[in-house]
Amino acid sequence: MEKQTVFPGCFRQTKNEGKSVMRKEEMRPGDILIYDHSDMWFSKMIAYLTDSKISHAALLLEDQKILEMDKVSKGVTWYDFSTEPEASLPGHSHVHIMRHAEVREFQPVFQFAHAHMASGAGFDTPLEVMLGLLLAFKKFTVSKRLYALLRPLLLSLIHKLNEAIASLSPTTPLLCSEMVYHCFWQCEQPWPIRLRRRFLD
Repeated sequence: MEKQTVFPGCFRQTKNEGKSVMRKEEMRPGDILIYDHSDMWFSKMIAYLTDSKISHAALLLEDQKILEMDKVSKGVTWYDFSTEPEASLPGHSHVHIMRHAEVREFQPVFQFAHAHMASGAGFDTPLEVMLGLLLAFKKFTVSKRLYALLRPLLLSLIHKLNEAIASLSPTTPLLCSEMVYHCFWQCEQPWPIRLRRRFLD
């Protein structure tokens, strides 16, 4: 994947401020939208725990729909990008556009994306909580004794997360980034997104 542009103002053209700015007319189907955190507490918490500004991901489809797994509406949802460009989780200050460096035809990806849309899958709050606990643990220094006590629980959480990653389907409750990744991952080469480390350890 290559990071094409930064799109300030949540789909509004704003002052460049030294960054590459994309007009919404320049976006292409297959673009992945990576959102900076909003003012919502859980959005800020995601950014804090991941040591980043990012808290959300979505996918632009061929029919100008933005597909996302929305925590607020508790499940998979979509917005018409051509008529509601700012409807996708308002309040985010920037949207970063990730564009596949090798592929220009995304029909296989869109087929799986539409399967997610039709499934009505829910947002995976338990998985979000487990991942949050693991990330929170990394934020603090604990004694060796406390770590020894917590280690079985941490390993159990990691095992459950890896099982969740390995058993994705269109009807499985997902996190937003999981759903976007899954739309590409189900396809054969060259569509899958290459991750440095797919599983936790």
